[in-house]
Amino acid sequence: MSFVQARAVAKREIDVRTRTKAFKIVTAILVLAAIAGPVITAVWPEGDDGARTATVAYVGPDGDWFTGAVDGFEGDGLDIEVDLMPERTTAEAAVADQTVAAAVIAPGTMIWNEHVDGQLAGVLYNVLQFRGSLDRGTDLGLDSEQVTTLIRGVEVGNEIIDAPAESSEIQTVLAFLGMLTAFILPQVFGQLTMMSVIEEKASRVVEVLLSHISARTLLSGKIAGVVMLAIAQLCVVIGGLTAALLFTDLVDIPPAAWRFLPTLGIWTLAALVVYSAMFALLGSLISRQEDASQVMMPVMIPLVGGYMVAQTAVFGNAESLLVRILSFIPLTAPMLVPVRVARDAISPLEIVGASLAMFAGITLLLVMAARVYETTILHSGTRVGWKAVWRIVRGRPRLSS
Repeated sequence: MSFVQARAVAKREIDVRTRTKAFKIVTAILVLAAIAGPVITAVWPEGDDGARTATVAYVGPDGDWFTGAVDGFEGDGLDIEVDLMPERTTAEAAVADQTVAAAVIAPGTMIWNEHVDGQLAGVLYNVLQFRGSLDRGTDLGLDSEQVTTLIRGVEVGNEIIDAPAESSEIQTVLAFLGMLTAFILPQVFGQLTMMSVIEEKASRVVEVLLSHISARTLLSGKIAGVVMLAIAQLCVVIGGLTAALLFTDLVDIPPAAWRFLPTLGIWTLAALVVYSAMFALLGSLISRQEDASQVMMPVMIPLVGGYMVAQTAVFGNAESLLVRILSFIPLTAPMLVPVRVARDAISPLEIVGASLAMFAGITLLLVMAARVYETTILHSGTRVGWKAVWRIVRGRPRLSS
């Protein structure tokens, strides 16, 4: 194989494909998504915390103390406002009119309308118990600080063994962008490669090219040109994503984000090589663009299947058995490994194993694609069947003109 000739073929592919509308549109979409994703996540309003407000009437001495104690005991999801009232009848009327949610009559009575609000009752119960403890402590000769120390709750912590990996919003956004990039780029540039092969066959340009260079050189140059074009597009996307992360000061960027960026580049590059070779192989099987849909299914199944599983890894469990298995399969790993790295849900040993499997898969697929391509590229007429493809892969080609 001549390196100079392959480089010339690659340059020709780059010149032709950069002029297409599809290339320009996909580039614009990916760059916009890469920049907008982290920025939108950072500036998107959080909204309210979902807390509800309840007003409570209080009748009794030390109204200011009761108000402060309520503020100390209320938890997330409930804001309590205290309305101090002079006598019980006024408080009861307010409860009956539903002006207030409940009334507290010192030293230990709570009044409700129709039903007891469990969440609110829990807070008021704790306040009244605390007040009662202070009063009993005073009767026993203890001051308020001693009573507070005596009844203060013990801090209890929670530890979880084998806790599932948690992701921040920015990690989820990165994982989604990685999945989208690894799904769109190989598909778009793979189909561009297939269309290029079909066009050359239909116009018989391939016959002229093969009179000067070998079929394997032509295939290598075509794949190299398409991959280099995709790499340029990928660099623009990763550059935009990096800039968005660096200039987004409103959110904390997790360490996994910086491991994700090079991972995305490497694995998307691997996907481009694999799928460009496979789509080139498919293009050599047919002579008309109208027949493309008949041969694309075997390639689209793992591509779409990997995308669907990757979605579950982005928004759900990134360490399920299915996700782990598909991370080692070359046709689906490029969509899953970057997602798992973004979510910090993959071990270094798994990355090494997936990389070795990907390298072996690329080598095997390139050998298979080259063998089929050089056998079928000059075939015209009816589509080459899958049985014939299998015979070619096994080294026993038999094609009819």
